[in-house]
Order: sequence, then structure tokens, then C-alpha cells
Amino acid sequence: GSDSDDFYVFFSFKKNDFTFIPGFNFERHGIVIGNPPEVKIELRLSVIYRYKNWIFDLYYENEYFENIGFVNSNDNVWLNNPIPSSIRRTNTIIFKLQKNLNFKIN
Repeated sequence: GSDSDDFYVFFSFKKNDFTFIPGFNFERHGIVIGNPPEVKIELRLSVIYRYKNWIFDLYYENEYFENIGFVNSNDNVWLNNPIPSSIRRTNTIIFKLQKNLNFKIN
């Protein structure tokens, strides 16, 4: 929205049937309201392997959220003493299996 900013960096590398896609994301929400913003830092990696008509995709994501719900005051943030419930860390692993179907319709 109009009160947020994002910084994304993605790279990809492909060799034979493997693809590697690491990424970095830095987001802030609520940057125009005068209070400390919500901040999210995210690191991700996708490793994709193609075998015949099959695709195997392993996705890992590590997220760090701070000031969720805008509960911290300016003093909490500047003194590096945020409310513990305003911080969340998540790790996500997703394994995806995809089969491509090729057929003709007459």
C-alpha cells in the first residue's frame, strides 16, 4: 500500500535439470503514521529438479517479524526493548511434487 515499502532481491542459477533460486525480502508497513513500522525480513531458497514430466520443488523460508500490530512505542524501539509478543520468527519448508500431463484433444 501507500504506507509501505519493499526491497526484494532474487537470483537464479540453472544447470541441467536443477534450478536454485535464493531470495531476500525486507518490508516495512505503516511508515507514514509516525509510530515505529511493522518490519519483516525474509530469506528464502527454492531448489527445483526436473525429471522427465515431473518437477520436484523444495522451498525453505525464514521470516522475522517485528512490531506486529504496531504495539511498540517509539521508546520501546529506540531503546531496543520491544514487547516480546510483537516479535515472531517462522521457518517454513514446503515440498512440492508436480506431474505435467501432455495430451491431445481432437
